[in-house]
Amino acid sequence: EIGRSPDSLGRSLYGWAQNADTDPWQSLDAFEDVVGRYMDAGMNEFILDQPRDEQIGVMEKAASGAIPRLRAVGAPDRVRPSGLPVGQGHWHRPEDYL
Repeated sequence: EIGRSPDSLGRSLYGWAQNADTDPWQSLDAFEDVVGRYMDAGMNEFILDQPRDEQIGVMEKAASGAIPRLRAVGAPDRVRPSGLPVGQGHWHRPEDYL
């Protein structure tokens, strides 16, 4: 109604592992599966609760490998007004969506 493209909006997910079908911190494959499914649905920003102490290694692997790889792919059909695909290596700023 205000002339803003819905595809220019950031879509965030706050994921609570204890309520999820799959704990994203259970393994690197589980992390990529959980985040990948939501990315396929158009989400492009994720907040996941912290892993348990014994899962810290999975979080470290996700931070060093999976997240950069998933960020490079980005959510499908989501483009910022600047023309750059969403999720291309930096935290989004509010002005990216104005």
